[in-house]
Amino acid sequence: MSADIAVADEGDRPIEDEIKTTRSWQLGPVVTGLRQSRDITHNIWQRGPNRRAPSRKAMSEVVKGLTEALFPRHYAPANADITDIDSFVADTLQAGLDGLLDQIHRGLTFVADGPPTDRHRDEAVALTEAFATKLPEMRGALVGDLRAAFVGDPAATSFPEILIGYPGMTAVIHHRIAHLLHKLGAPLVARLIAELAHVRRASTFIPVRSSAPACSSITVRVW
Repeated sequence: MSADIAVADEGDRPIEDEIKTTRSWQLGPVVTGLRQSRDITHNIWQRGPNRRAPSRKAMSEVVKGLTEALFPRHYAPANADITDIDSFVADTLQAGLDGLLDQIHRGLTFVADGPPTDRHRDEAVALTEAFATKLPEMRGALVGDLRAAFVGDPAATSFPEILIGYPGMTAVIHHRIAHLLHKLGAPLVARLIAELAHVRRASTFIPVRSSAPACSSITVRVW
């Protein structure tokens, strides 16, 4: 009995008693082995210079900004001045589209053969501009999703409740954005956004699937 107590007490030690010294892990052979695997044995890198991949963290911020611009009365930060909603939407979209442009450019160059060129930059700009022009249409589709969810859920009392209170609606917004980006020609960025929805709701959305005008089958299922 005393031995059991001693073990329990040992496991419950305050964190301050843990070892804090930095240990020398003899990393030379490990680093060499990883380089051998990375560059020779298990090389999966395309030819050309190192390029930066799109960032999940940055894409999360982009989607957050786009969502605020699509539904400013519901998703704007608490400290945001929305007395002039159009100005808020314009400023938020400016930042969001700038961030999206950078991520699309990274996605295009990351999988390209050879170094980045002006063609990649021009393609990223054109794709981002095309995406922006589709935002009013996307908002209409999302309102359709919202209405379908309201009809399909007897417990729902209002549209705002579903829009800001149902995590599944956040997932559907991610899906709509990912679907449009994939359709326009940014599959890697679209996949990352779809994966963000998957992580948040443990629900996989495939951006290549065409969406009905109102995703009632999706919205009702993921709440």
